[in-house]
Amino acid sequence: MKVKVNQLNQEIPQWMLDRLEGSKLLASLLIKRGIETKEAVEEFLNPNYYQPTKVTEFPRLKEAVQLILKAVDNGKKICVYGDYDADGVTATAILVRMLEEIKANVSYHIPDRFTEGYGMKQEVIKELATSGVDLIITCDCGISNQAEIALAKELGLEVIVTDHHDLPEELPAADLLLSPKFLPVDHQAYYLPGAGMAYFLAQGVLAKVKKDDLTDQLLDLVALAIVADVVPLRGENRYLLQQGLESLATTNWLGLEELCKVAGVNTSQISEVDLGFRLGPRINAAGRIDKADVAVELLLSSKPKEAAKLARQLDQINTKRKELGAKIEEEALNLVQDKSEPIILYQEDWHQGIVGIAAGRLTEKFQVPVLLLCAKKGKPEEVTGSARSIPGVHIRDALLECKDFLLGFGGHAGAAGCSLQKDNLAEFTNKLKDVLTAKLKEAGGFEEIEVDQRLKLDKTGLELYEQLRSLAPFGEGNPEPLFYAPNLELLNYRPLGSQKHLKLVVSDGQEQRSAIWWQAEEDKLADKVALVYSLDVNNWQGKRRFQLEVKEVISATGQIKEDKQIDCEFEDRRGWQELGRELPSYSRAVYYYEGTKKWDFKVVDRYYQQPADTLVLLSCPPDLTILQDLLYSIDPNKLVLAYSKAELELSAVFIKKLVGLVKYIIENKDGKIDIYTLSSLTGEQELTLSLGLKYLQELGKISLQFINPYNILITRGTGEKNYGANKKRLYKLLRESRAFREYMLESNIEKINYLVTG
Repeated sequence: MKVKVNQLNQEIPQWMLDRLEGSKLLASLLIKRGIETKEAVEEFLNPNYYQPTKVTEFPRLKEAVQLILKAVDNGKKICVYGDYDADGVTATAILVRMLEEIKANVSYHIPDRFTEGYGMKQEVIKELATSGVDLIITCDCGISNQAEIALAKELGLEVIVTDHHDLPEELPAADLLLSPKFLPVDHQAYYLPGAGMAYFLAQGVLAKVKKDDLTDQLLDLVALAIVADVVPLRGENRYLLQQGLESLATTNWLGLEELCKVAGVNTSQISEVDLGFRLGPRINAAGRIDKADVAVELLLSSKPKEAAKLARQLDQINTKRKELGAKIEEEALNLVQDKSEPIILYQEDWHQGIVGIAAGRLTEKFQVPVLLLCAKKGKPEEVTGSARSIPGVHIRDALLECKDFLLGFGGHAGAAGCSLQKDNLAEFTNKLKDVLTAKLKEAGGFEEIEVDQRLKLDKTGLELYEQLRSLAPFGEGNPEPLFYAPNLELLNYRPLGSQKHLKLVVSDGQEQRSAIWWQAEEDKLADKVALVYSLDVNNWQGKRRFQLEVKEVISATGQIKEDKQIDCEFEDRRGWQELGRELPSYSRAVYYYEGTKKWDFKVVDRYYQQPADTLVLLSCPPDLTILQDLLYSIDPNKLVLAYSKAELELSAVFIKKLVGLVKYIIENKDGKIDIYTLSSLTGEQELTLSLGLKYLQELGKISLQFINPYNILITRGTGEKNYGANKKRLYKLLRESRAFREYMLESNIEKINYLVTG
């Protein structure tokens, strides 16, 4: 892994520093993104200064408005022909909602991913014509459907195409073609998603009939599409996303409101991260493993009970999607033989709607091109697959070199899909592996990660995080700033809620920071590491926790030292309450306690990170790594052991306590909780809490939704029992925790000192 620091090779103008309150970091980030003039800086930072694109700037949009209104006036039947991804679903909902508002006779059609695939199909065109449809309006598709549109015209239908994909050499003979790609390539609206083009058409129609109020509401869906379709967040896309996020805070879309509830999204604090990782995947999941119609129906729903039911259904589909994805990824990992070569794998029963996600994860993990293949649904004699690649290896071009074996293929540099006869699979696999191996060799065989700046740990914190958020929303074309910190000592690390995620404590010799590494690769850890990281704050239930978020770990030495020095004095005050003694007063002390007891003074939990002279343990941490975590983070001169035998509780007591907490959370906190708070309230490991909740779900007592690795949504269970392996793992961890606490209670101070400090 090679790190490239994107250096700024020009002087920062004084006017820019004045505008940014002297922040050279913010100024350099703007300049590196090509935002260098006073006007551009103001437009980027303040959407009120941005000059939005007008509907009149789109060629022939005015004619499309007239054609639609004429069709409505004449009572013609209109069908919106969409697509099954989040962009196509939101675009469909935008156009249908607009047409309903002007009293049109409207229906919609979303293709089935497995039986129809992407784009228009002649069989569907014939069915629409037979059913009496007079006008088809496409969204997020159509620009490459020459034959299908020609058929529609032969059958007497009018066709308006709205699309955003690259223009083909031969355009279809539709009545009207609307696309941002007809604009100059440097136009601020050139990279709109399909929902963006649908939005401008809807805006044009609604303005003509004096119903502009609905236009602002449509921004909610446009914002979702912009993030989910990963279009560049510059120009019009950035502006529409900013406006859409503001509108979403008080959304009028009942379906979106219910989707936010099941996804655990607080609309008043909604961000691009929520759209990209919570709402977008749920919309996309419908088209991946079911039918996307359920997502459209949810967005268009105006009945509270119906919307709530559809949102839960979509959430269940997404849960299934994640389970299938994890299963495919695990099976694929077991099949990989050489992790340094291109990976091409086939399993007949893999789900064709999910293999692309799994391929992406393997590509990210091994930094090689990956193609995962499976049997095509309904056609077992055919094989279909999705590929992902790395910079420098153009995956669609690689498939092009193997086209003689393929029934079809498409895509771009980083992602592609293909289909072929099963009889050709072996020859195709050998050919593609040779092609990709050669391309991988040409690309240099190593990954380069580009960062914005070297940044020392003492410069990180909430203040800098808030400054960087002024550049948000982040995404394609405006990436979240990445920083690089070399030569860090890895003081400690431990699992966090799952063995896949790690909490690190690192030091540069002067400052220490906690860092979260999602989907961690533990074998990359070493005594000395370099981190590529971003700044993150976990906002949940009114609490804010600052942390570094690790993007990449680069080892400087190959082995982790087990004897890192913890230098502090130990003082024994165990059992002071039972003995009726007073606890002495300590200067510059912090008091650690995890549990439900109330104290007359401030106590901290395991996530506290500020230095202090004395650390007083009023309760005993559940394991050695958490205790060492505290000592590295607080760096005390003295450790006071002030816990008692009340620490030793049986496993059954923990389960009873957890059931009580869950009941309280459901009844008083809308079921929203985070793994940090639960760990602090129970004093157990994060993994123990995760397994405990999953065990309660297996008992049918609760329904569990992990919003992300640390935030959880809990609802009442169905009562249906479905036993798994969680109970056995849970009770093992509880026994280990009890054994550690028994040792910490019964051993003499010298043994404890030796155990903790090595």
